[in-house]
Amino acid sequence: MIICNFQDDLREYIIKSFLANNCINWDPNKSFDDLLMDYSNWRIRIILDKKRKIVMSPIINPPHEHFEGCMSLIKLIVNGDNINPYLSDKIRDIKYQDKMLYDWGIYHFHLGNRKPNGTIARTNILLFARVTDSHVYFIQYLKHGEWHNTELIEAIHQYWPDTIADRRIRNVHDIEPKLDGTIRHTLRKKNVNSLYQTTDGTVYAMLGGGLSTAGTSSYATLWAIKLMKDIESKERYFDQNSESIMKMLVEKGQAGNQDVRCCWDVENDEYLIRNLSGNGSLGNEVLLRMNFK
Repeated sequence: MIICNFQDDLREYIIKSFLANNCINWDPNKSFDDLLMDYSNWRIRIILDKKRKIVMSPIINPPHEHFEGCMSLIKLIVNGDNINPYLSDKIRDIKYQDKMLYDWGIYHFHLGNRKPNGTIARTNILLFARVTDSHVYFIQYLKHGEWHNTELIEAIHQYWPDTIADRRIRNVHDIEPKLDGTIRHTLRKKNVNSLYQTTDGTVYAMLGGGLSTAGTSSYATLWAIKLMKDIESKERYFDQNSESIMKMLVEKGQAGNQDVRCCWDVENDEYLIRNLSGNGSLGNEVLLRMNFK
């Protein structure tokens, strides 16, 4: 028999991730569902280390007083190094919700110099940028607090419309009422989503996927639901194919008649089958390595 508990494997991975990143305000004793939601919202806020190309908007106006910080950030982006210290100092706080990111899909970066402890000094002028898997689009440098400045959306639409084409709503020519920054601020505080109409009349849904009624990321919620369904599907697969997999292992002399454990290596998305000892602990040898890619 193959014993699976992929929820436990994922819980262990989430806890290790929180510890490795010095995250705060999380509880390892939470229910699995709550811990997964915390993780999914934190995960969508961080930027994975990866080399990306930089594209700058024609309207961008780099601040001379933060030239050194800007160049350091650019170097890290191009080299694929960690740029998360340049984000909000709340990035490690699991309870923090970046509603501008959830609504408009826009990150904001501080531009200070690196401190001896590795953190980045906070600045009043921020870089607002859109980050994809391959590019970082520098939109504009604005003062801290410009979370509802529609100039940012207008720039993305004008200079890189192909990057947000999937959020465009076709056959809609006008929306009412017209929302200014003050109204958008109020709506975000109440976790209410709103469409955006550019000055040329183009209408977009929320570029960042939108907010849930709890103020979390809708994208993160959907990702967590999909992951849970995938876990259930994989456990069902091993349950339904347990007999044939065990028969193959026995024929190869890799397993006796005892039960084996299938562990999910979350980081590499692989499934590792190992022997169980008499006291139920895992053996070191991997009898079978499987993936579903």
